[in-house]
Amino acid sequence: MVSYPSTVFDDPDAFGFQMWTASPLQAYANFALTNGTFNVAIAVARRSVTIAKLGTWVEAGAVTPGAGVNQLAIYSCNNTGAACTLLGNTGDMTTAFESAGFAEAALVSGVAVVAGTPYYLACLTSYTGTEPTIQGFTTPPNGPPLMNGFLGSGFVTGKLALPASFLVSQLTTDSGVLFETAR
Repeated sequence: MVSYPSTVFDDPDAFGFQMWTASPLQAYANFALTNGTFNVAIAVARRSVTIAKLGTWVEAGAVTPGAGVNQLAIYSCNNTGAACTLLGNTGDMTTAFESAGFAEAALVSGVAVVAGTPYYLACLTSYTGTEPTIQGFTTPPNGPPLMNGFLGSGFVTGKLALPASFLVSQLTTDSGVLFETAR
């Protein structure tokens, strides 16, 4: 059974989204996205639909793109210890990440999601100069622990491209959760 938000400010529908990592009203912290760091945060599909776009809130734009990619992605999410698999990704978002504001791009191909199912929304950036700063929120130090096989947010460093899959056990737990959206 899918539970619904308690106020309109917790409701992705009120903002035109199918799912997000958190309400934009909870986004009070800025996170500089270190070159080559793959960040993920959990989000739950509100209904069964096809996701066509992913977005994030850029607080401060980046300068000097690096050798890697600048993209958003959506991954399957499971609590069985099996790999989380890349379901879809945006095209290049370098220009979008270089300006403050809401950065959104179409997925290369739409991704069907199932109501009540958790997914990981991901971001990977590559800048050798000033890194983009993304809005988000913080959890207690070191982030929430692995719970029932799920991790609220995490990261892996040293990536130049989106991985085809990853294991939750490979992620470093993160107290910073990026504001990311899907619609």
